[in-house]
Amino acid sequence: MKRIDSHVHISLNHEPSTVADGALLCTLLEDVDRINVLNIVLEKPENLPRNGISLLLKLRNPGRIYSFGGIVMSPGRGEAAEYAAQVEQLRRIGFDGVKLFGKPSVRASRPVAFDDPVYDGLYQALSESGTPLNFHIGDPPEFWDSAAIPAFARERGWYYGGGGYPSPEGLLAELVHVLERFPDLKLLAPHMLFLSQDLERLGALLDRFPNLLTDVTPGRELYFQLSKNPEAARGFFLRYRRRILFGTDNAVSVGRPDCLDSCRETLGAVERFLETGDRFQAWGGELTGLALPEDVLEDLYWGNFVRWAGAEPAVPDPAQAAAYCGALGRTAARLGCGTAQRELDKVAAALAEFSAAR
Repeated sequence: MKRIDSHVHISLNHEPSTVADGALLCTLLEDVDRINVLNIVLEKPENLPRNGISLLLKLRNPGRIYSFGGIVMSPGRGEAAEYAAQVEQLRRIGFDGVKLFGKPSVRASRPVAFDDPVYDGLYQALSESGTPLNFHIGDPPEFWDSAAIPAFARERGWYYGGGGYPSPEGLLAELVHVLERFPDLKLLAPHMLFLSQDLERLGALLDRFPNLLTDVTPGRELYFQLSKNPEAARGFFLRYRRRILFGTDNAVSVGRPDCLDSCRETLGAVERFLETGDRFQAWGGELTGLALPEDVLEDLYWGNFVRWAGAEPAVPDPAQAAAYCGALGRTAARLGCGTAQRELDKVAAALAEFSAAR
């Protein structure tokens, strides 16, 4: 059965991204038919190479890689027109969609909410062009609970109960306000919107907003929650079979020698959960699979993504992509991030070769 992994990253959020990491990411194409590279850029200069690297990967692997460009955020409030202009720029260069990232730690560091009018032009541009948006907002509710937070999350600094962070309800409210004002947004909120413990509420949101989608990317808690009542979870997947996408949240780095093994373990666990009724161990706990019918799996693995983002990946314009990466490189240099500048210079040179070969 054909599969598109709709949710992968060149590297983890806290890691810099290099051309070598991008090449390693393409190894995942040995296990699935296509991947969708989501780029988290934010206001961090070290993240600037991500958009450029993914454009290069698309050209080097024709027809097999989608990519959602990350919006470069202002360290302050920013300008509404500039955010809107980035949507058109990313579409013109050859991205398939846009990625926004609203993890609580990120949201706490920014002076404006995601439903603030400064982003209205961005959402309007996405709505009018039909450009899909992958918007991570929130985190598992146990990350606010000192007694329930998993050890791995606490170790990564994802405990939000000590003050200074928005609440889960506040973050969800920001997303709902955006959907109320821009109902035509083709918006996917990943990780089952961190509502796997409350499928009734998630279903009500999907019913209320017909263009809202979600995915099954781990969040390990998602699978443990669904395994508590696999019959109810299976019923949810059957009902919303055209609203859920397959993904792994896999990320690679040449600095982590075991990353491909970890990626394949995740892929295997997700597939086994969806395809079988097995009780099995994964991520330090026991899961119970859903044994979804083949036609439902076809929707999750392939059909829902292509209906959302397109039957074929967009083909970047090499000349425009090279110019874009050159501009990002100059931004990195101005911000004093020499590593990012060097990676972007490599990408721009490689893209220029594609342009010259045309």
